[in-house]
Amino acid sequence: MSSSGARWKALARVAELQLTSFRYLPFGLRDGILAQMAADTEDIGLSKQLENERRNSIFSLATHYAVDLRFSSRVADHAGRLFKLLAPMHRLPREYGSLLHAAATLHEVGSFISRAGRRRHAHYILGHSELLGFSLPQRRLIAATARFVGKSKITPASQVVRLLAPADRPLLPRIVVLLRLARAIEQGRRGAVLSVRAKVSPGTCDSRWSRDPPAPNWSYGPWSASAPIFWRSLAES
Repeated sequence: MSSSGARWKALARVAELQLTSFRYLPFGLRDGILAQMAADTEDIGLSKQLENERRNSIFSLATHYAVDLRFSSRVADHAGRLFKLLAPMHRLPREYGSLLHAAATLHEVGSFISRAGRRRHAHYILGHSELLGFSLPQRRLIAATARFVGKSKITPASQVVRLLAPADRPLLPRIVVLLRLARAIEQGRRGAVLSVRAKVSPGTCDSRWSRDPPAPNWSYGPWSASAPIFWRSLAES
């Protein structure tokens, strides 16, 4: 059935039921059921089902847009490692880990359309694609993280930021920094980095990794998007 046919059928149903109004939800019934299941129970089987739905949906979207999964999977692994190592510094909610993983895996989908403007294309694709297991606010945060993985500066007035849930807006720079750093570690796209370590002390972070051939380690100052050394180093990598 065409979209116009489905729309007329829905309107006819509204008239038949004598409803005064109805609201369109921008996500599927299956998404809502899975989200409710995860919220209502801590049963490991149900949590695993939600995790599988997310993983399969991410893989399907990445394959559809010809993402280099070997590269993006390594970036996602680095991002996940950094999320855990730097937790005392970024202080992001635990559930942000899965959102960071999704953004890391899918951040190059925009290149399918064009390398020019690929960050904007990625934001549009991720913001309008069906990612099963993620709510609309979560999808918007994933899309925004992919949008700012390059050198673009995050500003509160940006339409991308304004689309986010109010609680997510101040946390966006933190999750973006983690993805930028993960991409910088994977610079060269050869999988040269073998392991990542980080030492967090008050106000500073010392990041170290082993790779072949050896490369310099990085040391950063206070955890802040406005800290010149930290922000400029990531933006230029």
